[in-house]
Amino acid sequence: MSWLGIFGGVLVGAGFGYVSRRGGFCLNSGFRNAVVSGDFTKLKALGLAVGLQLILLPVLFASGAAQLGLPAFAPVGAVFGGVLFGLCMRWAAGCAAGVVYKAGARSVRGMIGMLGMSLGAGALEVGPLLPLRTWALGLAPVTNVNLAEALHLPLKIVGPLLGVVLVGGLWRSKTSTAGAWTWRRTGMLLALVSLAAWPLSELAGRSFGLAVIPGAVGLVSAPLGIDFSSFDVAMVAGIFVGGWLASLHDRAPADGADKGKPMPAKVMLQTLVAGLGLGVGASLAGGCTVGHGITGLPLLAPGSMTAFAAIALGAVLTALPQRRARLLAEAS
Repeated sequence: MSWLGIFGGVLVGAGFGYVSRRGGFCLNSGFRNAVVSGDFTKLKALGLAVGLQLILLPVLFASGAAQLGLPAFAPVGAVFGGVLFGLCMRWAAGCAAGVVYKAGARSVRGMIGMLGMSLGAGALEVGPLLPLRTWALGLAPVTNVNLAEALHLPLKIVGPLLGVVLVGGLWRSKTSTAGAWTWRRTGMLLALVSLAAWPLSELAGRSFGLAVIPGAVGLVSAPLGIDFSSFDVAMVAGIFVGGWLASLHDRAPADGADKGKPMPAKVMLQTLVAGLGLGVGASLAGGCTVGHGITGLPLLAPGSMTAFAAIALGAVLTALPQRRARLLAEAS
């Protein structure tokens, strides 16, 4: 691994962390807001980022600046791991990237969630639970073709067509904000960072875009002397730094810890356990809302589509009680 490759990982991660923090982008709250109050702002930002990549990724691959790399599709892991990840997001106070950039923004819960996520994913990929992961992923055939190939259609044509439809449809919807930015600004910048991740990844001999879980596993692997991806660890470190840089605009921790109130031990334990669940679920699913949602969906990868749908299901299940409570309060 060259220093140039490590710098590329930090640069991409910092860009993603900064944009996510400033744009309030986290799919934990994204799914919850959509279910509870009908606010699709954060999901629109994701949709725009996916749509723009559908249009531009085939151009990037055709230029030779990057090579197509698809996440593997392990059906059992994608479904059960995805649902577990989605269920745990609420109590971990964020998705995989969310807990990292919030940790950088001096959020105590973010730090605890990030620790739990790294330990949970590490336990399954390089630790004592590795046999469990191997058994679960071996319950069904693992493939790595994209949907376009499965249908005998060229990705370079199908992707841009779908992207134009998606971007065109979203662009006609009303403007709303999350964090300090509109969803249009956040979505466009997320797409830019995601696209940049591919060629910078090639410098490290890695053919994939944004991902969080490999770097989280690397944080556990390094102290144990186990091989790890320096680029992915650098990317996670960059997300942390990006969250910190973005927090300088408001000078407030992501969880309001500046108010001087200590966090209850019960909340700390709950966050740690949920963080472990994030790591375990993402490891089984082969990725999280970043690796599957932002990077895998524009590739039309069936594994990413399945895992992302399962994550959404888990998140929706945790949000339904809040929606019911809100409706009852409005009716009374």
